[in-house]
Amino acid sequence: MKKPSGRAWLESMLESAPDAVIVTDALGIIRAANPVAEGLLGCKEYELIGKSIEHGLQLFDYESEEHTPLTFTMALQRRRGGIATIRDSQRRKLRVEFVSSPIVDKRSGSTTGMLSVLRKVQEP
Repeated sequence: MKKPSGRAWLESMLESAPDAVIVTDALGIIRAANPVAEGLLGCKEYELIGKSIEHGLQLFDYESEEHTPLTFTMALQRRRGGIATIRDSQRRKLRVEFVSSPIVDKRSGSTTGMLSVLRKVQEP
């Protein structure tokens, strides 16, 4: 069976993800966000596209097993994960599970961006 490919297939996959997904380029500029990310952040994808990740996704109080703060540069180097507090478009703080991973070109081995996946933490 041939592996599906193409932009339309990738966009469908992104839109089908059950968690919030945000994709940046290697400079940290947001290039895509799925509908779940729109709902979580309270803004449309077109409002996020072209913004730096630091402005589009404001992280506060990042907690990980490594006990180190998360920066975009660190996330480009290797996979990171933990609990974070983010701010939505209404400036409300939300607790989320957060995983970021570099996007690496298979042919060249160079890092071309970052994939971030977020899931709202259910408060007890």
